[in-house]
Order: sequence, then structure tokens, then C-alpha cells
Amino acid sequence: HPGDALKYPELVGKDPQEKAIALNLPSTGVMLHRVTHELDGGPLYGFIRRNINPTWDLGRLVKELKEDALNLWFPFIIGKLDEDE
Repeated sequence: HPGDALKYPELVGKDPQEKAIALNLPSTGVMLHRVTHELDGGPLYGFIRRNINPTWDLGRLVKELKEDALNLWFPFIIGKLDEDE
């Protein structure tokens, strides 16, 4: 999911990409982690940090973060499929 809760704990929870824009943060990211009872507390499988261009609106940031999320998910899924062989 979007949000760099590692660097910015205030991004934990709902709509971290909106919070990142509202707080004028210089960066955010995408986290791939196991879901646990603790919000954003599961083991981290992957992370990409993304600098936020100050000219971007929320839509552009969401688009960039979706691309980053795919770049995390595809290798993760391929790795899991390879484990099953």
C-alpha cells in the first residue's frame, strides 16, 4: 500500500498519499508487508521510496505510487510461484 510509515509514522492509516501531499512531505513510498493485527506492523517484504515532485497533484502521486506498487508485487508473486514448484 502507499505510504512511507518507516520514515513518516504520521502516514500510518487511511489515505497516506493524501496526508503526504497535505503535509508537503518531500517523499513517500509504497510498502509491501504481511497484514497483522497491528496497523502497518507486519514483516516488510519490500519497499520503494518515491520523491514527491512539488508540482504533482494527488492524482499524479497516486499514479506514480501504483507503478511502484506493481514493481514490488510482480517479483514477489513470481518468487512465491517459484517456491511452489
